[in-house]
Amino acid sequence: MRHRPEPALPAAPPTVPDDLQAAARAFFPTATAVVPIDGRDDLARVGSPAGMWCLRRWPDAAPAEAPRFVHETLARARAAGIAQVPMPAALPDGGTIWTLAGRRYSAHVWLPGAPAGRRAALGGRSARGADVPRALPGSVFVRVAEVLATFHTATEGMRPPPGAPILGLGEVAAAVIGAWGAQRERLRPVAAASPLVQRWIRVGERVLPAATAALERTADVWQGATVIAHAGLWPARVLVQEGTLTGLVGWEGMAVGSPLLDLAQLVTHAGGWDADAAEDALAAYGAVRPLSPELRRLLPPVAALDLVAEAGRLLTLIAAGRLPGAAPPATALRAGAQSLVASLEALAPVVALGDAPSKSPARRWERGPRRPGGRPRPGAAAPRRERRPSPGGER
Repeated sequence: MRHRPEPALPAAPPTVPDDLQAAARAFFPTATAVVPIDGRDDLARVGSPAGMWCLRRWPDAAPAEAPRFVHETLARARAAGIAQVPMPAALPDGGTIWTLAGRRYSAHVWLPGAPAGRRAALGGRSARGADVPRALPGSVFVRVAEVLATFHTATEGMRPPPGAPILGLGEVAAAVIGAWGAQRERLRPVAAASPLVQRWIRVGERVLPAATAALERTADVWQGATVIAHAGLWPARVLVQEGTLTGLVGWEGMAVGSPLLDLAQLVTHAGGWDADAAEDALAAYGAVRPLSPELRRLLPPVAALDLVAEAGRLLTLIAAGRLPGAAPPATALRAGAQSLVASLEALAPVVALGDAPSKSPARRWERGPRRPGGRPRPGAAAPRRERRPSPGGER
């Protein structure tokens, strides 16, 4: 007799961990709902009579001073009228950090809008997923550059607490070179069978020395850290509602650094390196917070450092998915790696050109005709808006 297979039981609904439930009661004694966010065990959404909030458990590895540094910086930005950054929530006693069994918790206001990008799934290895690039609508792209400039201006005079993370370009270059070496070792076993890994290695060997040399020639920029940077800007952390930028989230990794860190990530993570995109970002940013010609010229080598490291990160994750017993890498992960490597290849001739005379004095790094489909100039009509992604990204 043939037996019909038993129907699969429905998956249990996600639940909020007990410690986050306790933290929600501590921050919001009159909370009306505490719900999970995309299966994340470190985040929860809390409803209360005062509004909606995002509750977070800080990683154990986060520096002890990180929560206070982030909260003071965001509070200052909000006081300066920047509505696109989240306002930290206060406990009934006035503090902004709650502790339980040595772990730290905080909350901030839930900003409206949906993430402009999604994180790639990692086949069960991490519920948090992996950040991948995705193009932003032109008007949103320009607005992000303007908000970054306003944020840098509002927080420029702040004195960060002792131990706050500092990401001078010298530290960034050293970290990227170290990561590059480690990533190459991990990818060596799959390089022969992966043209994409081979391309990444070839262009990395070409661009890293040139980018580092270009930055080293400017000692004050190489050593300086002048603003508080987001330092982790990806489309999944850009919130959009009806084609309008409503928020920038994911500030937990902010650091004292160069404004070029945020500008480079905006260009390379939100559509890939393109001379028109770089010019648009610099123009929109400079209209709010002017940059010296010296800093403007250093955007390509900073972008190259970011692309080497981030492409290597995704390629390493893809290689891990090929191990026995591992889930295959997500399509979005492969597409993201391909996009970053292609951007790096497009940028390599620009970085190699360095300070040599270019064909266009108004656009030093453009070495050919304007690419079709580039982003509009600031103030120009935005292109057709992309389909809005479903809610729930890094907050």
